[in-house]
Amino acid sequence: MNKQEKARGSILIAVLAIIVLISFFAMRFLEETVRQLEYYALFQPGLEERELAYGYLEAALAVIQEVALIDEGRIHAPEQGWGDPLAYPGFPPHDPAQVSIRIEDQSGRLPLHSMDEALLRALFEEMELPYGTVRELSDSLLDWIDPDDERRLSGAETSEYLSGAIPYRAANGPIQSFEELRLINGFKETFFDPETGRPNEFFRMFTEAVSLVSLDPVNLNSAPDIVLRTLARIEGFDTQSLWDGLDLPYRTVLPGNVSGRLASVETSLLRVTVEMRRGDSPFTVSALISPRLASATNAARSELPGESIRDAEPREGTAEEQAAVQYPFQVLRLSEAYGGSPVPSSARNSDIDRMRSF
Repeated sequence: MNKQEKARGSILIAVLAIIVLISFFAMRFLEETVRQLEYYALFQPGLEERELAYGYLEAALAVIQEVALIDEGRIHAPEQGWGDPLAYPGFPPHDPAQVSIRIEDQSGRLPLHSMDEALLRALFEEMELPYGTVRELSDSLLDWIDPDDERRLSGAETSEYLSGAIPYRAANGPIQSFEELRLINGFKETFFDPETGRPNEFFRMFTEAVSLVSLDPVNLNSAPDIVLRTLARIEGFDTQSLWDGLDLPYRTVLPGNVSGRLASVETSLLRVTVEMRRGDSPFTVSALISPRLASATNAARSELPGESIRDAEPREGTAEEQAAVQYPFQVLRLSEAYGGSPVPSSARNSDIDRMRSF
């Protein structure tokens, strides 16, 4: 064997060694990747669970729409039949141990971004805060939200916040999250524990009474007690008399002594939450929905352009037909998460409700 052949042999051995080394590291990398995927699979929902959750969400919305069609396109309260979609006749087959659906009427909360000074102060007074704190919180909150830099008597604007230890500017716009309250003058001291920084009882009361999304009047049928008492301070009505003498366990029209400026008896904002439980980590999809049932109800009673909408064969439809379809709900927010959060109960207590409690 000459020198040239020996050199070729050495190169071949080196190449084989490199291939073996690369293969070794590739296998190690593959094994590590598989282990990570197996680990994440313990906490991440599979494709089937996700599809099922969204399927149940659509089915729950279909129940609300069907109930609305019966009641002239209006929904007032869960007692109409939409509160428990899983028990509704004809709902898709399901395992109660694996799926749960919760529907919360969030139009029972005060619309924070359209509340004036009088309504804010009435709420803080119902929370039994001191008079000075009531003025400070209402003025500071309105200063934080309004677009100008004119400071109210007990409020704070950008000039005050810039002079702090950690300078920042007032939002001069809508609050995006309740955690933002930490930044507003007076709220950090009142709504959060001074030692741990965790939200306290005042924070819980406030966040269960107001909505960051709704701009519509409060649905009296789903309003918590503190909301009803706040409205009663402004409107001058008796909260218990709202439910006396009703044939149904909810109101379908406003009483004569309540104006429509602040209150209503219809649902305008819903949160629908579907939880799929397979394994130790449940998958949850939550949708914030604005019903548009009246327009959709009218559309359901008319024919779309083109061929009949009752064709037996499924089809995608023409562009004209798709544009004419009026989906009965507007999805404002959609989130996927794990677990859920407690839902505040309605303060509604009619004669029928009281009879059922005995």
